[in-house]
Amino acid sequence: MLNQLPHKRILICALAVASILCGQVDSHVNEASLHTMIDQHINAGFAPWKVSAAERCSDADFIRRVTLDLTGAVPTADATRKFLANTNANKRIQLVDRLATPPYLSELTLRPKGVMHGAATT
Repeated sequence: MLNQLPHKRILICALAVASILCGQVDSHVNEASLHTMIDQHINAGFAPWKVSAAERCSDADFIRRVTLDLTGAVPTADATRKFLANTNANKRIQLVDRLATPPYLSELTLRPKGVMHGAATT
């Protein structure tokens, strides 16, 4: 059962995002309530597995994980230093927004099924 958990988490997140993109969320929903709705979808998906989301990670872990997930590469030392020195409360959101747009968005991100199953990506 636990070996299926990462795929389940990916599916839950994808469904939450898909429901938002498919218009199941009103356009007037503010960002804070949107985050709450996504968290509720994710937590509902965790319930059958009797697990919960991990605790908030450090900024150093966050930049490494998000950059690797979205670009397929580890962040540069310079990018990491700048991110860690940034005192903006929304720096994580800003990082994801920046990395989730070209040219940062990796071709690997656009074809996750092949990557997850070890298939060739060419």
